[in-house]
Formats: sequence, C-alpha cells, structure tokens
Amino acid sequence: MRHTALRGFLMVWTLAAAGSSAQPGQADLLHALVVTGQNNHGWQVLSAHYEAILEETGLFEVDVVTSPPRGADMSGFAPNFAAYDVVVLEDNGDDWPKRVRESFETIWKTAAA
Repeated sequence: MRHTALRGFLMVWTLAAAGSSAQPGQADLLHALVVTGQNNHGWQVLSAHYEAILEETGLFEVDVVTSPPRGADMSGFAPNFAAYDVVVLEDNGDDWPKRVRESFETIWKTAAA
C-alpha cells in the first residue's frame, strides 16, 4: 500500500482518538496541526475549513503547515509532529522525505500503543 493512502486513514483515526478524550471546559487546549499543500482538490479551501472547524470547538489551537508544491525540493519540509496532539492530513502529493515519514510513524506508533 502506498503511504499516501494510509495517511488519510491515520488522519481520521488520530483526530477521532484525540477528540474523544477532550472535555468541554478543559483548561488546556489540544494542539492540532493541519498538513496541506498538495492534493487533487481545493486544499487551500479545505485546510482553512479544517482549521476553522477545529478552532470553533474551543478545544484546539491550530497550526497549518504547507508542503512545497509537487515536484519541488522537500528538504526544508519538516513538521514537528511530536508537538501536536492531533494531526490532520490534507495532503496526498509527493512522498515526504524519509526523516519526515519516520517522524510521523514514530508519533503514530506512540499514539497506537
């Protein structure tokens, strides 16, 4: 299975898992990251939509990171996944650099344990 297909599943599972433990009125906000920039549809609109939905709950502080365009140099693309409680993937373009994939896989394995 290509890792882009798996990323969509991970996004949904991670978001559902984090949202299920959140309590209204919680003093500390959960930190969410929306990863976007390459997709086969209007990612500019959708990433803003995801950000707004999460923030409107009053449970999340949201950052958005945009990957380089298709075919561009990805060497500077390095989201700090470990700094977030929730990662929303709105990205299905070029493969991430190995260090970025490994970083994401590490948080996924930790969350699933």
